[in-house]
Amino acid sequence: MSDTKEENIKSEVTTYKYLRPKRHLKAYAIAKENTDIRGYCDNGLPIPQRTLWIGYGETDSEYLASGARHVEGMLSAVSFDGYNPFSPPGGKVLDFGCGGGRMMRHLYKHAINTRIYGTDLSGDHILWLKQYFSPPFVVFQNTTFPHLPFASGELSFVYCGSVFSHVDDLADTWLLELRRILSRTGRLYITVHDDHTLEFLRGKKHRLADQIRSDVAFQKYSGQYNMLVIDRGVWSQVFYDRKWLEIHLQNLGFDVLNVSPLSYGFQTGYVLGKTS
Repeated sequence: MSDTKEENIKSEVTTYKYLRPKRHLKAYAIAKENTDIRGYCDNGLPIPQRTLWIGYGETDSEYLASGARHVEGMLSAVSFDGYNPFSPPGGKVLDFGCGGGRMMRHLYKHAINTRIYGTDLSGDHILWLKQYFSPPFVVFQNTTFPHLPFASGELSFVYCGSVFSHVDDLADTWLLELRRILSRTGRLYITVHDDHTLEFLRGKKHRLADQIRSDVAFQKYSGQYNMLVIDRGVWSQVFYDRKWLEIHLQNLGFDVLNVSPLSYGFQTGYVLGKTS
């Protein structure tokens, strides 16, 4: 085997599996004093330092408003037929890709009667949440390997805001894992880039719109793809043809219950149930 080929194989094998907390430090602690917060929201929960915002807003009010807006869009999409993810009490809900709890904080009132979990690939976000959001929320770090520590059918509702718009590898395996842990009557809410996204961004001044217009793959496959990935890894951008995605989700064992364009910014929300 050539040295170059062996190096490429090693590179593939050692691709990140999760993002370690404080990975640039040799030692760290969860401090007793509140040293890395900017203030508090109306629920009394701390606001994280700006480095954990992932680009959602320029001010505290914008950051909080984005979470509230996306929760409102999500709940509107999943409750189209009267469904309530927090009724009856006693269910279990998962925020898959929770970041710094941007959406989760707006579900605080439901954490009294519903077990709400949050998980993310980023150790820095989870470490912060462990200090300031737990309890009442239960948070833990996941890896890029499609496995979550829940029994089959254990969760009544799972939501993934702006996750599958960036999952280029193992997306189907992750969807099947989320299907596994979802209860028979539970629902899964995912957001993706699709035809509605491209229509909304057309002609607009936006970082993603500029990236699309200048990307070689978009120019080559314009309107002629079922799934298109630009960039790779944690910052990938994934786009789907809506009709193909619905058929593909059905093939994975999901019923597509509702499609809600622009329910999460310019991303489309898909409400899914398990095929009986």
